[in-house]
Amino acid sequence: MPYVEWRGNKCRVKRWSGEYLKNGKKKYKSKSGFDDEETTYSYGTDREYEVRHGTRVAKSCDNVPMHTYSLVIWLPHQDLRHGSVKWYRPILTAQINEQWGEHRVNAIEAPEYIAWKNALNQKVRHKERARTYVNDILMVFGLLMIDAVQRYRLRPETPIPPATSRRGCYVKKVRKKKRPLAMSQVYQLAVNAYTMWGFTGWIYGTRHSKGCAPAEMYGLQKIYASPAWPTSEPDPEQREESRERYATMPATRVQCPGECRTGRDRRRPGHREGAGRPGPDGRRGCPGTAASGR
Repeated sequence: MPYVEWRGNKCRVKRWSGEYLKNGKKKYKSKSGFDDEETTYSYGTDREYEVRHGTRVAKSCDNVPMHTYSLVIWLPHQDLRHGSVKWYRPILTAQINEQWGEHRVNAIEAPEYIAWKNALNQKVRHKERARTYVNDILMVFGLLMIDAVQRYRLRPETPIPPATSRRGCYVKKVRKKKRPLAMSQVYQLAVNAYTMWGFTGWIYGTRHSKGCAPAEMYGLQKIYASPAWPTSEPDPEQREESRERYATMPATRVQCPGECRTGRDRRRPGHREGAGRPGPDGRRGCPGTAASGR
């Protein structure tokens, strides 16, 4: 309960700050300058309500600008591969901080966010931005706000309103046209694999027989294709499991290659990986591998 007292001509309230001293006792804070006891007591109860319900924002977090939070605090703490960091950073710098960089994290309100989101959607309708790129921007901003509430306690709640049923004018969904894959592109993928791994990585024409995407074909190696695999699987546990599972069906295992830091990573920013299993040349791939029996 807050304690109210008069100090001269003004009223002061003492209330619990939600913290403890080194000796285990509660740490109290005070605020003066009120003209009547009712207003003073109401202020104290409101602050203690925030402490009890976990919506209190520390005073030291009041003045954290968005550009400092996103690039200095948030991004270095994410468990991401180098390529994903390269994907996040331009979105933070060129889009999110361009709009919110000078705003305090706890000062961003829902109406401002909705207006910004509508402006991005308007650019999509005018074909100034791709829909996938706008979705990435909103996704990264959502991650920033969720961590600001749950991890860093920079604001009491997220400014992003919860998802509701569709409202507004009808917008027809645009289907992405599938482009034909020329044999020259397949051959170039095989040449790239040969340059990186030698004859171990020479895979040709697998898209037509196995149904692999171009990015999956880049990660193929001969030891992960039938008839060598699963007998050639380096992981003993995976080898025994795959022998039983693919005993009567030829299969090809898509093993992602190591990522070149100077190259271009086409994976999306939500793809978080660990070290993965080493390939035959010592390079480590991502653990998100899959076997295809098509």
